[in-house]
Amino acid sequence: MLTTLAVTLSVLLSADTANADPCNGHVEVHRAWRFHGGSTIEPSPQAELVAIDFTHRDLSRIYADLRDDQDKPLRTDFHWVRLDAKGAPLDRFFESYGDETLTRRMALVAAVPKGTQKLTLVIRDVCSVPVTLQDKGPEWPPLPEHSLLWWTIQGDDAIALVRTRWVLDGEDPSFRVRRGNGYLNSAGFVAVDSKGQRLAPGSSKERFFLIRYSLVEWKRKVPEPPDEWPCNEKWCPLPAPVKKTLSEELMRALVRSEGVAIESGDDAQRAFALHPKP
Repeated sequence: MLTTLAVTLSVLLSADTANADPCNGHVEVHRAWRFHGGSTIEPSPQAELVAIDFTHRDLSRIYADLRDDQDKPLRTDFHWVRLDAKGAPLDRFFESYGDETLTRRMALVAAVPKGTQKLTLVIRDVCSVPVTLQDKGPEWPPLPEHSLLWWTIQGDDAIALVRTRWVLDGEDPSFRVRRGNGYLNSAGFVAVDSKGQRLAPGSSKERFFLIRYSLVEWKRKVPEPPDEWPCNEKWCPLPAPVKKTLSEELMRALVRSEGVAIESGDDAQRAFALHPKP
């Protein structure tokens, strides 16, 4: 009887050990797959992209490594993506190094040798999780594209109309402009129609934004308006400004969205900027 009890306890303890969570609830891997979609990582001809979707809890900073099935470290850069509760991408320009402790679902996109089947996700100083790659998984849209349609000066503001494609709701559709070494960040943005004449939400496939820049502080440092904007991974000359008069409704919307950005943390303000209502 004692022998049977000892064997039973031994089996139960072995099962508990086998099913133990190596991360103690801090990290949960949902899925991993061969990745297709826009990424900042460019694999070599011998490599392919993979994505690992996981949730972390109570971790203020994430430092990750990948190891192959022989426990050898893989040399790759990481592309961090913030996800929603269902695993869909929200922000593909997200830094993993947050300074607040919270629960967050995110994906890590990396380059691994072609044909890799198994990996180990190592969250430094926390845990290691074995991962099996699936051949099929969600396909994400390309990285954002934008083009400047026109810009104008109205009072103390410079306002640009920009066409974007594939900008997700968690991503910032605006950009800095410059003259010489002087940079000007956007003061606010709001979604409009293709002519920039009325509020219109659009979709991630194609959206149009009015982007407002306050010239008050700029003029104290640089007397002339900006003359360059980012395009094709370099700085391009701004076209000549056009004469436009924006309606009071649009100006109020731009002022209402002032300061809206990924870092603002104001979800209601951001929601209005992306999906405005008159």
